[in-house]
This record gives sequence, structure tokens and C-alpha cells, in this order.
Amino acid sequence: MTTKRVLVWPAELPPGLTGLYEAVAALHDAAVVEPLHDLCDAAARIEAGPGDATVLVAVPDAAVGAHRTAGEVGEQVMGLGAVEGLASVLVVGDGWLGTDADDLGGALVGSAAVTTARSIAVRRGGTSRANVVAVPQALFGVATSQRGPLRQPTELADIANAAGLLLSDAGGYLSGQVLFVDGGRHLFSSLTA
Repeated sequence: MTTKRVLVWPAELPPGLTGLYEAVAALHDAAVVEPLHDLCDAAARIEAGPGDATVLVAVPDAAVGAHRTAGEVGEQVMGLGAVEGLASVLVVGDGWLGTDADDLGGALVGSAAVTTARSIAVRRGGTSRANVVAVPQALFGVATSQRGPLRQPTELADIANAAGLLLSDAGGYLSGQVLFVDGGRHLFSSLTA
């Protein structure tokens, strides 16, 4: 019998996303949630548990400022392209769209996440898949609205459900996608017009 594991990075999340890892693990029926020190540890963890069903949920924006620069976090995210046999979801703030131009760290990390997910989809499509879930920057403590045209704020369950779908067998044919979980907020961006 295989053990379902959810690798997570970073271990600590901002208050707006606290509980995300556990919620995704519950949807994935995972027995183990394992925090990574760095994203480069993902390859070693997969090799250490052959036969295990392993997925990764990473929230790179949460690592910026926690003793890491946006450039260092971007490099970590781009390094995921070297990891084989992994289904991953990168949860990022929507600052990379231009909706919150003051958050340059979020823009860098979000862009790296989208580029990496698309690269993994193309280069490693036979063994790996990666997707991005973009959420309002307000969930990371950036002073901005988190509401879109749907009017209600984005809830943790909304994000967990999106990540759970992308990591599940039902989402097994999705790779390189960006799923906006923001009630349509991304529609206000100049980069999506």
C-alpha cells in the first residue's frame, strides 16, 4: 500500500493562508505532511520514498522576507524544473499581473512560478506536472482589496479546493495552467485586458 505524502514549502504561512497545507492534505487523503527546508529537497524526498504518492504544495511568496530575497526564492522555484515524478501546485499572489505594482517581490516570484510551471509541463510532461494557483495579494498581508466582481473575499477553502483538484486524479491532465482563485479580481489587471 502506498503512502500519500504532501511536501510543503515554506513551513510557515502568512495568517491569511494558515491551515492551507492541512486542508489540501485532507482533500488529497494524505497520511503525511512533510515541510521542506528548501524546494531543492523535493527530489531527495521523492527518491527516499519510492512507491509513495507524493505531491508538492509550495507558497513561494510566503518565503520572501523570511531570511530570503525574492531572487533567492525565484531561483528555488525555477529549480523545480529539475525534479522528476512530482505533481505540484505553486500558490502565488496575483501581484505578478500588475494589479499591485508596488509588490515587486511578488511580481518576481509569481512570474518565476508561472514560467516554471509551464516549463515543467513542456519539458517534463511525461513524468511531472505543475500548476499555479493565483490568489489575491491581500492574503499575504499586502494592502490591497482581495475582492473581485463576485464581491465575497477569497476563502482558504476556495484555495484548498483548487489546489486539491489540480493535485488529484481528476486534475491529472492539467499541467502548466494558472488558475485564478480571486472571484474575478484578475480581470481588473491591465495585463489581462
